[in-house]
Amino acid sequence: RGAGPRRGNELLARYLRAEQALGRVRPDADLDAIVDLLLGACLMHVLWELVSDDQPAPPQEDARYIARIVGSVMPLLAPDGD
Repeated sequence: RGAGPRRGNELLARYLRAEQALGRVRPDADLDAIVDLLLGACLMHVLWELVSDDQPAPPQEDARYIARIVGSVMPLLAPDGD
């Protein structure tokens, strides 16, 4: 049907492949794995907030979480020397 949670992964992977073709993403990057890591971490973060008894995190805490996740993945994407 072309719908469901994998659709977001496919779209992000397509975008990263286009960036890879332009030389802005390293040629040996495993883009499917990187997309799964990024979006899986975001999904888990949201799921945790939905099922926990804790108060939802303030937006700035969510932004810090996203920055940490993206910052951890960027070295896997950045071409050598960047």
